Amino acid sequence: MDITNKELLYKIVCARDKRYDGRFYCGVRTTGIYCRPICPARPKIENIAFYRSAAEAEKLGFRACLRCRPDLAPSSAQWNGTAAVVGRALVMISRGEADQDSLERFAGRLGVSDRHLRRLFEEHLGASPIEVASSKRLHLAKQLLTQSDLPVTEVAFASGYQSIRRFNEAFKQKFRTAPSSLRGLSERIPDEGSNFIQIEIPVIAPFDWEHVFGFLKKHGATGIESFSGERYRRSFSIENAVGAVDVRYEAKKAQLSARISISDLTHLRAVIERVRDMFDTRTNPHAHIGDLGAKDPIASCYRGELGIRIPGAWEPFETAVSIVLGQLVSVEQARLKVAKLVDRFGAKVTTPVFDGCTHLFPSARVLAGADLKDIGMTKVRERAIRELSIQVFEKRIDLSRSADVEKTKAQLLTIPGIGPWTAEMIAMRCLGDANAFPATDLIIKRALEHHRNKKGDWSPWNAYITLALWKKYAAVLSRKNSSSRRSVRSR
Repeated sequence: MDITNKELLYKIVCARDKRYDGRFYCGVRTTGIYCRPICPARPKIENIAFYRSAAEAEKLGFRACLRCRPDLAPSSAQWNGTAAVVGRALVMISRGEADQDSLERFAGRLGVSDRHLRRLFEEHLGASPIEVASSKRLHLAKQLLTQSDLPVTEVAFASGYQSIRRFNEAFKQKFRTAPSSLRGLSERIPDEGSNFIQIEIPVIAPFDWEHVFGFLKKHGATGIESFSGERYRRSFSIENAVGAVDVRYEAKKAQLSARISISDLTHLRAVIERVRDMFDTRTNPHAHIGDLGAKDPIASCYRGELGIRIPGAWEPFETAVSIVLGQLVSVEQARLKVAKLVDRFGAKVTTPVFDGCTHLFPSARVLAGADLKDIGMTKVRERAIRELSIQVFEKRIDLSRSADVEKTKAQLLTIPGIGPWTAEMIAMRCLGDANAFPATDLIIKRALEHHRNKKGDWSPWNAYITLALWKKYAAVLSRKNSSSRRSVRSR
């Protein structure tokens, strides 16, 4: 985002243009506060300075506005080209994966030098990786202090700090107050005796909860996930920690409400990021409009469905295996195979928090040596799952959001039994690739034929186009048009 054109940016602020929410921030010199461009406040242009990120504004001494909450704003950035490295780095920072690394080692994991990484962060965010990481930790701590009943000590560790003293110092320097003083600002009514931590995750409306919830329910893993009313629930494990999560959507507040139970709070950040990944909460749908042709009938399918989000993956390996099992079979058959896999090889949860969430998905290590004959799949699919499991277990292939998308897709295609459709679906749901496009999908092919379109490229938003076409045409362009229609796909 070019922040040098002050007059244009001020017009955007005055218009409260949602397309630019999360793409830049404005600091008000007279108050020392920084805001999102959609904030109701209307300072004079001579009092405003513009910044590329919240971290850049904070580096210069600005505090987050309490009205528009820029510290919790979804990010609308689409990381392409050299900025893709920054996007991958931000994912790792948000999950706490960079806390224990030196900058040199962290940059090495991204395939660049520490000097180059600092330059990229300065170019795209106006702040260093260390400043961005510190900002994210402190804002999570602030959120936990105001939204949970956790003791200050536990908040510090859950936010990524190893020392209470360092946490208190950093917090006072950032917010000019002690962590304990924020308890009085909380509007939340304490839930005595509850083992859950409740976190609010804002989204940018429109947000089609019904669609993403319906997709996840249709493809859900029996024994791991449950769908009670409009609530998504599941069991999970992260390293040695086990837990459960309950997520619902609050339309009036435009936010997800996540109730989290976890045995080790040091993994809380990773859980929160997984909720964001699964429901694609970082997306600003208004930012897509300018990239789509006004007269393009296929783009118009998406223009009418801006609330659509990409149904992500809680555990990328789990979702990738489920996608492989879903090749060339109906959704019902795929769910049955996943249920058998979970029942046969998944670990049982000792004390389930929710009914129906009794198991954990089998690990890559378990499936790498498992006999899959009784699951009911072809030998080609058996070999594909086994080889995928081996490569994930040996860390030869990375299915996380911080992975290099093109490299990972190329690796997937070398596995016999995994074709373009499967690779694109894994890229979309596991890697969070907004440009993934399963062109060989039956419904997509027929939709393109219906509109006499042979190009099939709406970069960088192909994944959203895909979901819009599925929503509009699945019922009318599938091979069987009935209440129990089968979803037949082509690899």
